[in-house]
Amino acid sequence: MITKRVEKVLQQNYGRKELDKGRVMIEVVKRFDAWETTNDLPPGVEEHAAKLFRTLNAMFGLEQKAAKRRSAPKRSTAAEGSA
Repeated sequence: MITKRVEKVLQQNYGRKELDKGRVMIEVVKRFDAWETTNDLPPGVEEHAAKLFRTLNAMFGLEQKAAKRRSAPKRSTAAEGSA
């Protein structure tokens, strides 16, 4: 795991006891929070994320369920009927 290697370098070269993972996560979240649209993402991330979610949905059988929901006739609600 990369954190173990980073900790080893910090200990050997900088006299640190361990990697402060909380501090690292704060910086990661700051960068994530700066992204407002998919155009802000690094190149390739949007395509990789879409592929990941397609794979996960297929694994859990959600793709077929979503397709059925999209093709099913829309039901009206009471609010729509009175408008």
